[in-house]
Amino acid sequence: MLKEVITETIGVMTLVHPAPGFFSAAHLSLLQSIADQASIALLNARLYHESQRQARVMTAVAESAAVITASTTAIRTTVRRERSS
Repeated sequence: MLKEVITETIGVMTLVHPAPGFFSAAHLSLLQSIADQASIALLNARLYHESQRQARVMTAVAESAAVITASTTAIRTTVRRERSS
């Protein structure tokens, strides 16, 4: 399995306990798992947001192309009518 390492810091998780040395390696492992899942969720949200933005852009481009095509067709029709008159 290929695991991509992302080096960008996107948040901080802090555990505090009044007793020194309270947290064990098991606590650290659990916290790491939670942090990994949270970072994946944040990345997925960013990717979803970007895909929605790109979809809006592509929709606008397609709508613009349709208007241009319709205008070009109308101009060609008008020119043909003028030539045949």
